[in-house]
Amino acid sequence: MDWNAVWPNLIANLLALIAGIPAGLWLDRLINQYKSREQSQLQIETITNELQLNIMILANIIKVLGDKNNKGNLPIPNVMLTAWSTAKQQGFIQTYKHPKQLAAIVAIYRDLEEIEIRVEQLWQLGASGMSIVGDTGQQFRLLADRASGLASEVVPKIGNLIQSLGGLK
Repeated sequence: MDWNAVWPNLIANLLALIAGIPAGLWLDRLINQYKSREQSQLQIETITNELQLNIMILANIIKVLGDKNNKGNLPIPNVMLTAWSTAKQQGFIQTYKHPKQLAAIVAIYRDLEEIEIRVEQLWQLGASGMSIVGDTGQQFRLLADRASGLASEVVPKIGNLIQSLGGLK
């Protein structure tokens, strides 16, 4: 066996191995970052669409519950939280790279969850079969005012957030 012919091949194989492993790991990391960015963008688009629908739902909540003569009419439907819930389960909070927008998204969805609770309480009050007069009427009005007031505050925040998220594409 001619060792002079083996050494160049052995050195070439070792160099390929030494260079190939880091290059492969780097390429894998690059692909994963691309997929993560793509997933975040899809989640942002889904959240934006849901927020746009929530603006229309909140307008209805404000209209129905903001009417001081309302004696028990309830808004249909309640706010939508599905896209946010799904995004959280998929690790969106941990992977999203824009902290200011993330903080705004979290705050808005916290407000939307509060509105959802208030509207559900109104539904329970209405489903109790009690007439909406006296103490029950005052309770209805208090819940309705809280829900419509918070909805009025949230709508412009959602508009600003949607505008901000649109600039990230």
